[in-house]
Amino acid sequence: MMLVSSGMLLAQTNANPTEEQKIALDNASMSTESAVVPFSTYANEPTGSRSMVVEIGTGTGYGAYPSYYGDWSNYWENCHTQTLYLASEMGSGMLITHLQYVFERIAPAGSNSLSNVQIRIMETTDNVLTAGAFYSTAGATLVWSSGTYVPATATGWANMIDINDYVYTGVNNLIIDILWGDNGYYTGTYFRTYRTVGAGNRMLLGYADSETPPNYDGASSNFSNIRFYGDPLMAPGDIQGNVTNSGGLAISGAIVGIDGYGSTTTDGSGYYFLGGMPANEQTLTCYKPGYNVANDLVNVASGGLITHNFTLTSPNLTVSPLRLDETMAPNEYLTDYIGMLNTGSGPVDWTAEVVYPVTKAPVSAPVETIDWSTAKRFDGKFGAGSFIPANGPAMSDRGTMDCPDGSTFS
Repeated sequence: MMLVSSGMLLAQTNANPTEEQKIALDNASMSTESAVVPFSTYANEPTGSRSMVVEIGTGTGYGAYPSYYGDWSNYWENCHTQTLYLASEMGSGMLITHLQYVFERIAPAGSNSLSNVQIRIMETTDNVLTAGAFYSTAGATLVWSSGTYVPATATGWANMIDINDYVYTGVNNLIIDILWGDNGYYTGTYFRTYRTVGAGNRMLLGYADSETPPNYDGASSNFSNIRFYGDPLMAPGDIQGNVTNSGGLAISGAIVGIDGYGSTTTDGSGYYFLGGMPANEQTLTCYKPGYNVANDLVNVASGGLITHNFTLTSPNLTVSPLRLDETMAPNEYLTDYIGMLNTGSGPVDWTAEVVYPVTKAPVSAPVETIDWSTAKRFDGKFGAGSFIPANGPAMSDRGTMDCPDGSTFS
């Protein structure tokens, strides 16, 4: 096991230090540190690229035990953290697109990469976290993962984490679940974020060198200062319309929808109604077997109703001749031609292949069997009444027997 501090190797031993020993070493190291850089001098604050930025937490220190072992702290080879951020702190619903953490200290190069990082988001009505065990992540949404990740290369606000967009309605509280490990190392100069003290338990965490993933270790009222970036949520809108063919006739049973949000089917008159679709520009798709797929950009009015009609085209392919029969001798080749004509209203794609007939013929071969009551070795020691003792002394005599190819034993 390796312990690194300030980029220098301090000790290497086959015996892993206990949790208590590691915490004692860390406490001793903290006692020699200089004062924490105040919040007002945060550096490296990149300008947000989204229309909404929600910053939660104003703490100017790295928190109290055990909170500073949470989130990105690589003083341990494995870490699991669940942090609660309240709906009252979020302010409103939003489409969360990025997360950002601010670092009081960073790990040295060569000891700053985390393995198998996963970030999940889930919602809860709890205003404080219940200590004693992690909340189940069965219903959580995995929004980001990476095989290797360096959380920060300088103190201050780190690069934003571009997560899969998460729709937060603003009703419930949020839990940010961070899990990573096994790194295969730990460092005495580990990542620390700035933290704020909340009311009640705001963080659940587990950390370990020999547990992957780590078990629950404790709770804390401290939580990491964080920024949520995203776009405001807008009220959904409705879409209606009619689907016809190129001749103007209604198409029933056509499917109309927006991928990931819902779909509906046209009725006998070709009419459809699609409710509760996300506002702004969306790709609306319409299709039915036998027709070409249509993808149209529509601008869904927030809280309103728009009308969008589809005209589906369909191909009509004529192939001549429909069949080619040729008998070929070995090593012969043939060039032939097939005519194709599309008389429909829509484009068509096609593929062709040559199908070779497969001939199967039964194959039989004589199989010789051996009657062990009469079988003999070359030295004649096998025969009627022969036996090999079980759990007996090793046999010093090993003969050979002639077994023709294809013999079976039963």
